[in-house]
Amino acid sequence: MTDVVLWNYFGCMEQFMAEVREYAARVGVKPTTVIQRAKAGGGGTWRKWEEGESSPTLITADRVRRYMAENPPAVMNDDRSVA
Repeated sequence: MTDVVLWNYFGCMEQFMAEVREYAARVGVKPTTVIQRAKAGGGGTWRKWEEGESSPTLITADRVRRYMAENPPAVMNDDRSVA
């Protein structure tokens, strides 16, 4: 792979991982839980992705993104109650 292709791949992968981390934080769960709820992998999937042992396919990433879009975090009011 060329440096440009590698940068694009790792840049996209890191962006995807950041999206999952942010979503997980907003809903109060671990990224692993997001992956499991999206039916995109088991308990060790996230760890393998983070450690570079494996990576999601585009279909898997789309499944996780679809899950997050269909299950948005609750909106909090200023008094910390759920809107």
